[in-house]
Amino acid sequence: MLDQTWRDLEVVLVDNGATDGSVDRLVAEVGDPRLRVVRLPTNTGIAAGLNHGVPHCRARLIALMDSDDLSHPRRLELQLAALAAEPELAGVSCDARMIDAAGRPIGEWRSFHTPEDIRRYAAYNMPLHHPGMLMRREVPEQVPYREEFELASDFDFMARAVGRWRFASLPVLLYDYRRHPGSSTVAREMSSMIARCVVRVAAARRAAGRPEGLDELTRLAAAQEATGLSLEQIYRAYAALCRREGFGALACLHAALAMRERPGPANAVRYGWSLLRALIAEPSALPAALHGLMKGPFWLLLKRRGFPAFPRY
Repeated sequence: MLDQTWRDLEVVLVDNGATDGSVDRLVAEVGDPRLRVVRLPTNTGIAAGLNHGVPHCRARLIALMDSDDLSHPRRLELQLAALAAEPELAGVSCDARMIDAAGRPIGEWRSFHTPEDIRRYAAYNMPLHHPGMLMRREVPEQVPYREEFELASDFDFMARAVGRWRFASLPVLLYDYRRHPGSSTVAREMSSMIARCVVRVAAARRAAGRPEGLDELTRLAAAQEATGLSLEQIYRAYAALCRREGFGALACLHAALAMRERPGPANAVRYGWSLLRALIAEPSALPAALHGLMKGPFWLLLKRRGFPAFPRY
């Protein structure tokens, strides 16, 4: 970040309870007055760390970045130009290249780019690349990250933020997103996937004018993880829950995810039943339902053939 072509910046590094001396070594080696460290005595988690860092930022714009990733030198320059060109935007992200622990490219993360597509898709999955976001500081101030969603706080953040502001994403690879066995999304994949299911249901309830029921949903998620259910079984459970609550598109999406985990006639029938019920009760669910079907078995097929990419689930 200190190598950005836009030089008028500060880097606020949140030391979220590091115990290996890495932060002290970094500060000693960098020697740049634009680097400031905010230290937390213990690891408070991703959401709390983000919330703690926001008030220490002095600028009116805040750029995010994960600790093991890389930003293209022109990232901020181009994102600032996009915000200046469209003042009604609250934030601008970018597409990302996926890299492994050694920095080798292993795929790409292509976001949705228009405000309309981002708002529409945020109810189903992460619509843009969150660590690559540049946003106006009032966004995280007014919609702080929620610690209940430890591994999906970014998805929950966007699902709530798109209801108040407009976001866009540049169709340019300006960020290198590192994915390796030690990253939280890989090491705790089951917890992360369950958390995303919870975020979807909570968002659907909000949109329907109902209480989110976070206590109930978090208890359900904890019970599902404790009982050792497979990811396929968990997706099937959320598909059934969404059908009961009248969320047709979400039922289709979770049924498609179950089919991705375990392709076969039984899950195909469940998906078809979810799709039929959605089209009867919620005709607008068709695009999202078909998207879920394509991203499920299609991505599984590519993965089995060694295609170096990851789905956006």
